[in-house]
Amino acid sequence: MFYGINTHSTVGDNTYGTVPFSTQIAQMRQMGVTMVRTNGNGSSEVGQLKTFIQQLQGTGMQAYPCIDQYLDTSNTSMTEQDYYNQGYSLGQTAASGLKGLVGYYEVGNEIDSQLLLSGAYNGDVPSQYSNQLFPLARGLVRGMIDGIKSIDTAAKIIAPACSWLHFAFSDMLWNGTQPDGSSGYPQVRWDIEAWHWYSDMGNILAASSYEGVTNVLATLQARRNLPIWLTEFGVRPFSNGVPGVSGVPTEKQMGNWLLDQGSTQGGYPTVERVAAQYGVQAIMLFELYDDPNHGNYGVIAADGTTLKGRYARLQSYMGANPLATFL
Repeated sequence: MFYGINTHSTVGDNTYGTVPFSTQIAQMRQMGVTMVRTNGNGSSEVGQLKTFIQQLQGTGMQAYPCIDQYLDTSNTSMTEQDYYNQGYSLGQTAASGLKGLVGYYEVGNEIDSQLLLSGAYNGDVPSQYSNQLFPLARGLVRGMIDGIKSIDTAAKIIAPACSWLHFAFSDMLWNGTQPDGSSGYPQVRWDIEAWHWYSDMGNILAASSYEGVTNVLATLQARRNLPIWLTEFGVRPFSNGVPGVSGVPTEKQMGNWLLDQGSTQGGYPTVERVAAQYGVQAIMLFELYDDPNHGNYGVIAADGTTLKGRYARLQSYMGANPLATFL
C-alpha cells in the first residue's frame, strides 16, 4: 500500500501552471507521498505530463495519468463507435507519449455521474442510469483501454473512477449489460478498481443512505476481488462538508476527519486498519493546491507556498506510519 496525491500538472492558468514542477515535486516528496495522479488528454497535455513525469526520475516517486475525457451530452449524433474511436485515439496518444515512464493508466474520471438519472438514487441499481448514454460511455472506456494496449501491452489499467455507491456503472461495464436489463454487450476489463471518497460521504466502512448502511470496501472486493485504489480521497471544504460540523469546516476540523479525530471516523486510519483485509493498495489525497476550478481542497494554498495545517499533520502521520513505496 502507498500514499499518493492528486495534482493537475497540465493546467496552466492557476497554481499548477505557475509553480515550477521541481517545486511541486519537492513539496510532495517532503510530505511523504510516493505516487502522483495527474489528469490530461490529447497530445499537448500528454507532452506536459511527460515533462512532469521525467522530472520525477530519481526522486523515489512515480506518477500516472488519468485520461479525464467525458461525454458530450449535447451532441446527440455521437454513437458508441464514435466514442470508441475518440477513446482509442486518446489512449494511443497517452501511451505513445508515456510508455516506459508510467505503469498505470486510469481510463475516466467520474463518468458515472454524467449518466445517473435525476432523483434520490444511490447508483447501485442499473436502472438508475441513462440507457441512452451508457453505451456511449462504454464505447469511450473500451476505446481508451484498447488504444493504450495497442501501444503499451504491459500497462495496468485502472478502472474509470466512480464515487459514492455508484457500483452499478462499473458492474454493467464488466458484465456487458445495460440499464434496461439487456445483456450480451462487450465486456470491459481492467486490473485495478478506482474509487473516490470524501468526508461528506461519511465512513467508507459504514456509508449511510436511504437504503441502509454499506461497507463500500467490502462491496467492491466482493464484486471482482481486484486491488482497490482510492484515487481521490479528501475533505469537502464546503458548508456541512464534514460530518458533525455545522457550516464551513476549519482547517483543524478538516485535518481531524482525515486523521479520525473528528466526531465520526472515516479517514486514513480507518482505511489503513482494513487495507489488507479488503485489498486496498493506495490512498490518493485530493489535492496538492487550492484550485479555483474545484475549491479549497489543497493542503497548500493557492499561492503555492503556504502550507496548511493538514500538510504538516499528514506529513507527521505518514512519517509515523510508513507504507510500501510501490507495489
